[in-house]
Amino acid sequence: MSNVMISDDGEAISFFAINDQLDQERYRGSGLPESRTGGVHYDNKWNGDKESINTNYKIGSLDINTYQTSLNQANYDSYITKTDSRSNTRNYTFRHKLDAIYTKTLSPASTIKYNVSATEKNTKNEKVGTTAVYNGEDVLRTSENTITKEVGHFQTLTADVLYTKKFKKISRTFSWDINGNYNHENSNLLLFNQRYTAATNSDSTTQQYKPTVNTSLVMNSNMTYTEPITTKLALTFNYGFAVNNSESNKLSYNKSASGYFDLLDTVYSNDYTFNVMTNQVGAIFNYKKNIKTIISFGTRANFVNFKQVDEFTNVPYKRDFINWRPQATFQYRPNTSKSIYLYYNGNTVQPTISQIQPLRNNISSLNTVIGNPDLRPSFTHNFQTSYYSSKQSTSRFISLFGYLSLTSNFIAGNTTIDTTTLRSVTRYENISNKLRYNYNLSASINKGIAASGFNIGVTLRTNGSFNYIYNNNVLYPLNSFTHGIGISLTKNKVKKYNFILNGGPNWNRSNGIQSSKNYSDNNSLGYSAGARAIIFLPLRFQFASDINDNYKPKTKDLPVFRQTMWNASLSKAFLKDDQLKISFSANNILDQDQQSTSQNGIYITQTTSNNIGRYFMLSASWDFKHFGMLKN
Repeated sequence: MSNVMISDDGEAISFFAINDQLDQERYRGSGLPESRTGGVHYDNKWNGDKESINTNYKIGSLDINTYQTSLNQANYDSYITKTDSRSNTRNYTFRHKLDAIYTKTLSPASTIKYNVSATEKNTKNEKVGTTAVYNGEDVLRTSENTITKEVGHFQTLTADVLYTKKFKKISRTFSWDINGNYNHENSNLLLFNQRYTAATNSDSTTQQYKPTVNTSLVMNSNMTYTEPITTKLALTFNYGFAVNNSESNKLSYNKSASGYFDLLDTVYSNDYTFNVMTNQVGAIFNYKKNIKTIISFGTRANFVNFKQVDEFTNVPYKRDFINWRPQATFQYRPNTSKSIYLYYNGNTVQPTISQIQPLRNNISSLNTVIGNPDLRPSFTHNFQTSYYSSKQSTSRFISLFGYLSLTSNFIAGNTTIDTTTLRSVTRYENISNKLRYNYNLSASINKGIAASGFNIGVTLRTNGSFNYIYNNNVLYPLNSFTHGIGISLTKNKVKKYNFILNGGPNWNRSNGIQSSKNYSDNNSLGYSAGARAIIFLPLRFQFASDINDNYKPKTKDLPVFRQTMWNASLSKAFLKDDQLKISFSANNILDQDQQSTSQNGIYITQTTSNNIGRYFMLSASWDFKHFGMLKN
């Protein structure tokens, strides 16, 4: 489907993908799910394959019940906070979607494609949560109990037209993509929030009804033209224009003496309209010397006019800014078994509206966010490189990979915490005297051992992130690193067996302010290991089993982490080309919980949630790959 998105900073993004709204709502391992899905597909070609249609109808529901516990500790310079959060949630979604793609070849050099889709979704979400905040001596300072119930109705309509043409002159091309997207959301939320403050031994309660109506209409046009300058050098121009007209109406009503929610709370209500107009221009040079060397470089720029109007006060907020996107690529392939790749891109990142002028929200009272209209944009540089070499005769493969992201003048939270109540207020700030960066490096070598038929591989890897935050005007580093060694051993024989064994140590390291009296060393040396086996048996039976084991030792603030996931299955194939397969599987045989532990600088987190425990499944699948094929 074709999608258009304009972010809070006015960035216009157009992309064409198969994923849809049904695919994006998946069970991700936490909670107990109940899913029902179905659909109908039709496609056809005619007129000598010059015209084709592809249409789908999908319908489904997903119901997830989750119980989650999260323990968080923050080791600040002069004090410690400990937060215990527990919640029960139920998230139910019913949705259906109809889409169609019609493609027509106008000539041997030009095509046009039409794509339309419509989605409707209903949601029902309920949450009961409690959060308690303690000081370093485990004395309760503040707590809140929250109950929310929300129902929502969402509608989306998307349309796209893409025209492409190749000219007689080699490498001269033109494309024009026009698309639109309409979204409408209507939701209603009931809030009950009860707060307790130990310092004053006082309670306060909030009960509100919160209806929300959000509507957006986005139109986008993008034209791209490529002109060959020489046989080796070409220049690609693009011009894009986008308009986003949106309205966000979020109201809050208190309960009156009549017992109805009919008293408007203007503090937590807002009605905004947004008008964003974006013009994008770009030029990219592409140099290609035979098939070995490819170089490209250039830049794009987005000129954004942003206007936001508070419909309650009729006060406008306007911003005009430019987003730059330089890029460069180098690729060298001396032969088919070796390649070197270098890539760079940069982009301006504007502060979001929620950072400049956030909308007040009282669903949780533990942290209040206030705006900073003086925020300046940051700039991010991304570098990526890779090297690959193979030698088929000896089954040797070598690969190197590197990634580095640097952000200057980045935006970070400046949180002020009342050390008596431990409630906080956050205001975003630019940090201009530090760089925020992330890196990822790896090196791998695989070598076949001819005498035994085994293949052995060794991988060295390291990744890390460097970030910063302010707390009570003290700058804290949020640095975390992982270093590891992985060793793998594999052996395969077609239609006989497939064995994989892998594992190795990993060192998790996180740095806070080591001079702080509350500095806590939770660095750990753990390991991860796994194995998988597939064995082909007589009568077209097949046995498969896999196991993964992860371990982190106990540290000063974190308990031992150990998780072993083991699955196994037995299947049998039937019919010609094994089109029908019946399988019996045992999953999570050791009945493991979903849990995670982490440290990032001064922050330590441990999360546990319920999940599907040990279960067994009997399934049947039919391969339709030969469906519809006709003999001439």
